[in-house]
Amino acid sequence: MASAEITAASISDLEAKHYYYGLRSRPILVARTGNDTWKLSTGPWAHPPCKELRPVGNHPLNRVWDSLGSQIHDILESKGVKWTSMDVVRIGIVDEHIAPVIIWIGVMPNTLSREDGSVVVKECKQLLVANEILDVEVEIRESVVIRF
Repeated sequence: MASAEITAASISDLEAKHYYYGLRSRPILVARTGNDTWKLSTGPWAHPPCKELRPVGNHPLNRVWDSLGSQIHDILESKGVKWTSMDVVRIGIVDEHIAPVIIWIGVMPNTLSREDGSVVVKECKQLLVANEILDVEVEIRESVVIRF
């Protein structure tokens, strides 16, 4: 299998703050794979597209998640990432039919730079590609988990 260049998006302050617009927890984006460009809408009543979380459903990642999840855990630990959660979700724009599958990693606020986060998401994406999971992206957000 030919290997394509794994890319991580360059994250601006505006994107970090508004990328997850619409989600109740309002997380801050640290890093993400993919080459799509995020742009803030313009105009007097403009706002970013409103996002929502969705279930993954039947996806090839489900068959290999036990193994890949452990390997991603190992990547996070080897990089000293202070991670709080790791979820597999779809994050879509409200009223749009298609939503990509995302490995969504939460990290303690202000513990991972965008540059270091970029290295982590690329390594995780390389693991997915090596396992022929080509349609899943990796995103890192700031997240505090509170257990009741």
